[in-house]
Amino acid sequence: MFSVEAGGLYFSRNYVLSTGQEFGLNTFHIPVALRFNAVPFLSFALGGYYSRSFGNLSSTVTSATTLLSNDGTNDYGALGSVRLHLPLAPLLSLIFDARYLLGLAKISDPVSVTAAASGKFSEIQMLAGINFGI
Repeated sequence: MFSVEAGGLYFSRNYVLSTGQEFGLNTFHIPVALRFNAVPFLSFALGGYYSRSFGNLSSTVTSATTLLSNDGTNDYGALGSVRLHLPLAPLLSLIFDARYLLGLAKISDPVSVTAAASGKFSEIQMLAGINFGI
């Protein structure tokens, strides 16, 4: 059985440049995926996502932390997901979802927009939650 799902996540996205400088961005993330339920407790999904980072950017150089102005960073890419679905009651279940995100947008270092300080996000997300069925 196939289904389409969409969601929204708000989280802090942290990363480290090859120079050792660390950055933290507040991010709103919107995934959309086509999910295939292989068996009642296991499903797989493929889809895409869009993320927008905003707000103040925290940067760590050595041991000092500074806040920098950030006018927003857009990211988009592909996602793959494996979900474990554990029923607790007829319309209530626990879910555990592991996602791999492959960024397709070229993201620049928010402080220096040189080509040498840019890259693409590639990350793993581990999610857990409660699912309410209708």
